[in-house]
Amino acid sequence: MSNKPYNILAERLESTDKDFRYMAASDLLNELQKGPIQLDPLLESKLCTALLKALQDTSSDVQSIALKALPLLLAQSELHLLETVIEILIANLLHISEDSKSNHQRNTVVAAAKNVSRDNCLITLKSLLNRIDPTSTGDTIIGQRVVPKLLSSARNNSSLEVKLDCLDMLCDVTTKFSFTIVRVADEFMESLSGLVSSSHNMVRKRAVHCLALFLSRAPYSYLQSFMDSLLFEFRQNLQAKQVNKQVVDTVRNSLSTIQALFKVTGSHVLYPYIGTIAELLLKLLDSPSWIEDEDLYESVLQIFELFLQTVPIQLETIQSQLATVLEAALRYDPNLVEQDTEFDEESGSELEEDDDFTDDEDLSCKVRRVAARCIHAIFLARNFHKLSFPLAQLADCMIQRLQERDEQVMLELLNGLTDLFKTIIPCLPSSEELNLESSIYHQVILVLKERSSFIILKLQLVYKSRSIPLKNAVLVFMKEFIAIAAVWLSEQDLMNISQSYVEPCFLKENNASVQSDGIALLERCAPLLCRHKCPQHLAVFLNHLVDIGAQGYYRITAQSLHACKSIFTVLTQDDLAIASISDALLKAHDFAMYRLEASDQDTEVKEAAIECLSTLCASFPELVSLKRDKSLRLMLDKLHDDFVRTTAIRSFSNILQSPLGTKIDEQVLMEFWKRVISLLRKKDDKLRESCLESINCSVTLVPSQLDSSLVSELTSLIHRSEWRRTAIVFQIFSKLIAWRDENFVLLFKEETYPAIMNVLVSSPLQGKLKGSISELFRTIIYRRSSYFPVANIFHDILALVKKDPKMHSSVMKNLSSLVAIFWSANIDMTFVCQTLLEILQSPLDDNSKSSKLFVLFTLNELGYMDSVTELALSDKMEGTIYEMIRCEDEEIVGSAAAALGSLIRFVDSRQGISKLVSYVNGTETRGRYVYLLAVKEAILCQIHLSSMSLLNDIDAMTQSLIACVQDADNALQPMETSNTEEKKSIEPYALSSSSKESIRSISSECLGTLLAVSPLRLFAIIQQSLTSSNVQVRWTSLLAVKAAFNYLARTDSSLDLFIQHLHPYLPYLLDLLQDPNADVDTAAISFIITCARLCPMLLKEKVSNILNVLLLHTEPRPDLIKTVDLGPFKHSIDEGIQLRKTAFEALLALLPSYLESFQNPPIPERLVNAVIKGLKDHPDVRGIVEKLLIYLLSNYDAFHILKDDSKISSLVAVLSDIVSSKPKENAVAQEIEKHKVSNNG
Repeated sequence: MSNKPYNILAERLESTDKDFRYMAASDLLNELQKGPIQLDPLLESKLCTALLKALQDTSSDVQSIALKALPLLLAQSELHLLETVIEILIANLLHISEDSKSNHQRNTVVAAAKNVSRDNCLITLKSLLNRIDPTSTGDTIIGQRVVPKLLSSARNNSSLEVKLDCLDMLCDVTTKFSFTIVRVADEFMESLSGLVSSSHNMVRKRAVHCLALFLSRAPYSYLQSFMDSLLFEFRQNLQAKQVNKQVVDTVRNSLSTIQALFKVTGSHVLYPYIGTIAELLLKLLDSPSWIEDEDLYESVLQIFELFLQTVPIQLETIQSQLATVLEAALRYDPNLVEQDTEFDEESGSELEEDDDFTDDEDLSCKVRRVAARCIHAIFLARNFHKLSFPLAQLADCMIQRLQERDEQVMLELLNGLTDLFKTIIPCLPSSEELNLESSIYHQVILVLKERSSFIILKLQLVYKSRSIPLKNAVLVFMKEFIAIAAVWLSEQDLMNISQSYVEPCFLKENNASVQSDGIALLERCAPLLCRHKCPQHLAVFLNHLVDIGAQGYYRITAQSLHACKSIFTVLTQDDLAIASISDALLKAHDFAMYRLEASDQDTEVKEAAIECLSTLCASFPELVSLKRDKSLRLMLDKLHDDFVRTTAIRSFSNILQSPLGTKIDEQVLMEFWKRVISLLRKKDDKLRESCLESINCSVTLVPSQLDSSLVSELTSLIHRSEWRRTAIVFQIFSKLIAWRDENFVLLFKEETYPAIMNVLVSSPLQGKLKGSISELFRTIIYRRSSYFPVANIFHDILALVKKDPKMHSSVMKNLSSLVAIFWSANIDMTFVCQTLLEILQSPLDDNSKSSKLFVLFTLNELGYMDSVTELALSDKMEGTIYEMIRCEDEEIVGSAAAALGSLIRFVDSRQGISKLVSYVNGTETRGRYVYLLAVKEAILCQIHLSSMSLLNDIDAMTQSLIACVQDADNALQPMETSNTEEKKSIEPYALSSSSKESIRSISSECLGTLLAVSPLRLFAIIQQSLTSSNVQVRWTSLLAVKAAFNYLARTDSSLDLFIQHLHPYLPYLLDLLQDPNADVDTAAISFIITCARLCPMLLKEKVSNILNVLLLHTEPRPDLIKTVDLGPFKHSIDEGIQLRKTAFEALLALLPSYLESFQNPPIPERLVNAVIKGLKDHPDVRGIVEKLLIYLLSNYDAFHILKDDSKISSLVAVLSDIVSSKPKENAVAQEIEKHKVSNNG
């Protein structure tokens, strides 16, 4: 828009017609909301004047739009106009006379602004502050013009309203313009410190909040200085000889300030002061003269509540004193009048009189309420509980206060105990005998057992005479209490609970929430009533449930039906006399039927009715025999209802699995299965899964007449992208093939078998799908159908392999696992072995490679099958595989080595492994690696089969493997320092890029596996290797011990025995942390990392020495920096990067378990210095250092290491330099990206 339309809008804003003014203001607001507009200064002033006048418009609609439009206009206007308006609005807000000595244009704006009301001034100023840019105009306007006036008025103005508005504005200013406030920090602190001690409560609260906002954003030194001063004054007041009103008010202000600071700044900022504050508060509570003021008493407990909710670990040292204080506070009731022995008889009237108490009459209830919340916070802080903590004593105190007359205190008591019960319930054993002697909850349970009768009787009085929220709390409390007390509750206790809590919910209550909680309590009581043989009570409750469901809210109706279902599940015909509850059961049956037949019922009610009806029919088929057909027909009709058919299918399936399933009419059964099979076509995943699960659970009941349609629908659901659904389909076919006749097998072969073969080659199979398809093929093979000869299946799988020469190895492994199943069926497999041998002996080319790999994977799979004891033609296969090892294809060689290792057990396991080891020492480097692969596979195979033959030559085998490393040392190239785990190839049996490096890796893995199997015999040999003069032997031995740890952890084996044998040899391993060779140092540190993750207690005695050595290794070593002469220039190569990176990884791994050791001098100083240097190191090292620093900053306990200001300042300086650094001007894209990632870290 040009300026002319805005002139028109300005004129219409001053029109006498309010409709014109409204439309003009609305149009201007719409234009301003679209974005900045270009206006000349005169027009800006004119529009601003018009909007200022509109703020006083007689129409409230015009005023509201002007309040939105004026800040938008001023935020894009010239600075002098913005300053003028803000000055006048603040003067107007603070009742300050503002002299105007400027041009006519400014005087016009001033005159308009002076007439704006204080409320509109405050709203406009707040909106303006949100839109001012802090970095440009914020400093000039806020720091020089706004803040000084606000501080002056807040300090000197006599009007309470002005003071509150000033403090409100200062809070907003502090939140957004904290950097500006810092420049006037001294004046700011002085003014607010005076207001904190104001006599008016609202002024004090706002001043404290504003001060907390400032200290949370100001430099830490301001907070530190303020807290030191505050705590010094607090301590001086506590030592005052006379406690008068002035001293109490000062202490109360200090407590309010601490509370506000904690809420605003957070626990991490005040972390160093929490212990001191807690000690001072305990000292205050020890003096009776202080706690006479109940407001002060409440403030102290509120601070403890904050600490317990956020940092309970900080109060561990004062647990006992805190428990005593909270117990006394919970009992604090100076207005309590002791009742005589007739209290129970007169309790109803007494409680009604107590309900008239208010906070004005009795303020002690506020103290008890906060004390109850503190104890509640202790119950929730599980890491706060130690065996020495008097948790049972606090719980007993809360139970004794269940006769509390104040409703809010009573709610806190019940909620706290309820959460305590919820914490205890998961700790209860599955058996009925309690076995919690080693738990802190054991004493609580003993208290509950002793106080059970007291709890039940006292809460009866509370339940009869209190409000709806309190009744809800009582019912929830009783539900959780019964879950714990179910073991010892007597029949009389259950009767009291039923009559006092459950029955009133049905007979006297009209509130839906109380009825809902009462039904939930009944569900919890039903199993106990059944255990105590109380059928008459269950019958009464069933009648109550039906009655309340018939007249209640739809959710109550659904809940009552669910409760009926729960009662049916705990009832059995053997335990109860059905005749005594048959009428109630039939009534419940009719009620569920009625709800299903009604067309206007809610979906939730219908689903609950279906589940209730199906459970009743399945549990008591004889009782409902006369109405059985009608019930089933009604449930069958619900299969056509889109909203409840999933529930109907699931419920009908439950009936089929019950004794009633065999008695259902064939026509009903046929109609149900037809409908279920037809629903498989629906594009509803949840519905399909329900249908498939129903078929899977009751597949034997599916009529054979539906086989054709069932196979067609199931086959259409087979798809590689739907693994879960396809797995269920395979399970169904497995059962059908096992139960059906040959006609079904033929149908399956023609329609489904091709689809299954397509899934096999589509992508790798995993998890449940892999297991289900293996089970399906096992069923097919075991059936030995004439339609599925083993030879045909084998040739079909082989054809799939030959069809795709580039088939992925994981797919071939899936196919080989299916072929391996053939050998478990006790069938003559000579013809299959002959075919496998022919494939192995055929010439290797691009077309035959996949077939050869498939055969090798199959032989490897057979080696791990304990059911296969013999393999035809194994000798010839072994000879052929030996020849294949010499080929040039690395993938074939790796797979052949694995197959050779597995095949050894069919030839001669003992001699075969020894022969492989002998080959290791008699061939060139590449051959050593291949035969070591075979040795590793043979060892794993023998361990998997629990073969004892492996232990016969384990000593000699270990010696040979060590000799392999030692003898090959001269032929091996210098060791690379990269992590061996990162050097593994993508394919598990493919050769690595450096076969010489791989020899050491595979040797260590073999030694580690043997060491895990027989640590007692092999650690002595490993010890000699650890002290060997050969660097490669020491390095390999270290990695072997690490590999043993990883193997035991990977196979879920117990580490205890291994650690027991390792412990005497631990010094030899730790000595290698200071080995002259950097590669050995790196391997020793990686062993430390493994120990820290899997068994941190192993290093407990040596952790101090380990930390010192690790910190040494974080320093760059000059001897590892090599200079390479490249002719015109020289290039430096740092070979110690991996060593420093591994050292920092070890520090990070040890930190969580040994935090106390890290805090022992001089470790903190050395660690911080190492972190500072690490942040300047190579990017690979820096990434680990950043993770270490993040842990130190984010963990409360670890932050103690950095709590010194000088350390934090040093770290901030280094991080600032990193963030502000820029890549070189001629940097390539990769360097720029690396620099960006580094800065993000």
